[in-house]
Amino acid sequence: WPAPVGYPGHFIMALQGAVGTTPKGHAADAHLPRQPTTDPPIMAERISVPLDAAPIPLSIFGLGYVGSVSAGCFASRGHGVVGVDPQQIKVDLINEGKAPIVEEGLDGLLRDAVACGRLRATTDHLDAIANSDLSMVCVGTPSRENGSLNIDNLVQVCRQIG
Repeated sequence: WPAPVGYPGHFIMALQGAVGTTPKGHAADAHLPRQPTTDPPIMAERISVPLDAAPIPLSIFGLGYVGSVSAGCFASRGHGVVGVDPQQIKVDLINEGKAPIVEEGLDGLLRDAVACGRLRATTDHLDAIANSDLSMVCVGTPSRENGSLNIDNLVQVCRQIG
């Protein structure tokens, strides 16, 4: 993905549940034994950040299971994180240092990250993009009736970023 116009050096990374799924990743394949795959997630680049790297200002789009855990973990490693979600309730919970999902230990991570100023959440995608160098897209890609992925949410967020 090239950097969006107006945001030189800004990177986009999409995170999906493709790692460890069946090769096609379709819900129709759910009855088959899970086969590990080395295929990268759809529309994503593999980006490796050493644990001792200088802090990177990040924006994380989608504060569900993947996004809220990622936000807590990155913030706990010293990175500044702006979480983005259209649901005000999730934004409010994150800003209060509370997890929007049930995940052991996440409340503590979020509480500490918010308290020291490394994590905040917003519904404003422009604010998040302007205050980050890397955007991670962690939105749902539910299965359609025919087993294919519905990537409408992913496309919408990528358009907001671009």
